[in-house]
Amino acid sequence: MKNHRGVGVTGLTKHFSIHEMSNPPANDGRLVLISLLALLLLCLAPVSQSQQPNSALAARRAQHLRHGINLSEWFAQVYDPQGYTKEHFEIWNTAQDIAMIKAMDFDHVRLSVNPQPMFRRHQADHIPADYLGYLDAAVKMILNQSLAVVIDIHPDSVRDSYRWYGIQSRLAAAIREGAPQNTIIAVGARWDDDDDLLFDQPLRDPNIIYNFHFYEPHVFTHQGATWGDSYWHFVSALPYPSDPETTRKVAEQVPDPVKRLAVVRYGADHWNAARIDAEFDQVTAWARHWDVPVVCNEFGVYRKVANPQDRAAWLTDVRKSLEKHGIGWTMWDYSGGFGVVIKQNGQPSPDEMTIKALGRTVPPH
Repeated sequence: MKNHRGVGVTGLTKHFSIHEMSNPPANDGRLVLISLLALLLLCLAPVSQSQQPNSALAARRAQHLRHGINLSEWFAQVYDPQGYTKEHFEIWNTAQDIAMIKAMDFDHVRLSVNPQPMFRRHQADHIPADYLGYLDAAVKMILNQSLAVVIDIHPDSVRDSYRWYGIQSRLAAAIREGAPQNTIIAVGARWDDDDDLLFDQPLRDPNIIYNFHFYEPHVFTHQGATWGDSYWHFVSALPYPSDPETTRKVAEQVPDPVKRLAVVRYGADHWNAARIDAEFDQVTAWARHWDVPVVCNEFGVYRKVANPQDRAAWLTDVRKSLEKHGIGWTMWDYSGGFGVVIKQNGQPSPDEMTIKALGRTVPPH
């Protein structure tokens, strides 16, 4: 989902009891990643410099992030007026949901965490124990299914790419003071799209994985959305792959002529598998040039008005292209507006078409 970037607080891991859970037996494949100030910190048992070069260590740890799913609206994106309550934390996702994620053959989850309820005004060093307890319980539940965890803390985005590069450099240095051997996952500025990633140069630290989001073209993936660009909610049944004729008919729904042109251009650009390949060609060229590992930790299509077959076709093409390019991925999301399951009265119902588009396993009924 086109949302805010990962931003948190340096030194946060010393407050998390889950940080102590991030050193599982070496052969069980479990790991926890903690997001710090838009840098995702890979929390595994440290590996000494003499055992493995840091650049190789980052690449090896990226292999834990091959096929993942985002858990949204649990510890972040909570729109219920009741907010972040004990009841919400305990029932939004349960052991049944995590078991289903495992049964669908995902290998990791990315857990968004809103930092606001985590802190008290003028008490930056105090994180409420009850909130950490709910978060600890959620992470333990995920780890119990032998899934890796990315804890992603992100409020507002930084729009200026030059400013963000300076901020991220200082944050990485601060993290290194307390976590010299942990792997950091760094991001681009603004919305962390692939072009935001390509703008950046890698930080002067070899033990880093770089990530990006992919929702191109947004007019297709966010059609019907009531946030973001003001004309998206006018668009529905926009086809994929795109062609000028069918797209022109949808463009007629958009009243503003400038925004209407954006829809027309979508058709003229002939978005298809080859067009998506071209995007990821640039990402892998950047990664090869700098000799760094890259992952894609958000991609998806808002399902409210998109044609299910076209949505599945886009997901299939993106997923196959990421895998062809050797890029691990995390789809947005589990049960929200872009979901791989649909929930009714708290019970998850797997979307078979979406699961197959992601190349995962349809769980038994």
